[in-house]
Amino acid sequence: MFLAIDIGNSATKIGVYDGQSWSTVDRVAATEASLIDHLSMRLRSVDIDAAGIASVVPTRTDETAIAVREHLGVEPTIISAKLPLPFEMGYETPQTLGADRMAAAAAAWLMFGLNKNRGVIVVDAGTAVTTEVITSDGVYLGGAIAPGPDLLLGALVRDTAQLPVIDWPDSPAAIGSSTHDAISAGASIMFLSGVKALLDRSAKQLNDVPLIVATGGWATWLDHHVDIIDQIEPDLVLDGIRLLAN
Repeated sequence: MFLAIDIGNSATKIGVYDGQSWSTVDRVAATEASLIDHLSMRLRSVDIDAAGIASVVPTRTDETAIAVREHLGVEPTIISAKLPLPFEMGYETPQTLGADRMAAAAAAWLMFGLNKNRGVIVVDAGTAVTTEVITSDGVYLGGAIAPGPDLLLGALVRDTAQLPVIDWPDSPAAIGSSTHDAISAGASIMFLSGVKALLDRSAKQLNDVPLIVATGGWATWLDHHVDIIDQIEPDLVLDGIRLLAN
């Protein structure tokens, strides 16, 4: 039984892997207290053999590791570039590479690219949108970081005087006939077109036809509106934590 903890900016994702699949996957609020409460109450009856943590919030990493030790009795592996990696590192500053990005790249390469002579691109669409690019011969090149839908809408509301808060559209349109719809059109089409262009240009730079794997909270929405995503893996980061820790 493996416990994976993915500490993000807006939430923490916790998964328990039973040897074949993720038997439990929960999201908890992005606070130390909520996470520790979850670990102490929800998982106390689960016999955890090993654990791993990928965190992009350094202030919560140590506290989470202590909670895992105290409540579950195992020493968690902290995901970082210091671990043995399944690919050659072509990133110029691996010490600054987010643990979630590293985990997603490792999982995508091991699950879909290794021994298949094909490059892999991961698009993780959440609070931020990131891409990870691995060549067909197993070199991690890096990727891109961009704002996700919530950040796009939040910036418009925060930095203008009169624009309202809106919900993200289910079906984006390029022309809005009201202020509400105009914001919806601008943000959603910019997001869609930006992600598609980023993936197209990354594939062109690779000089390959890579497998494109999507993960994150906006992955399904993206897949509904662009036709270049090959695979949706909602637990890709958790898989990467598990694989790197093992």
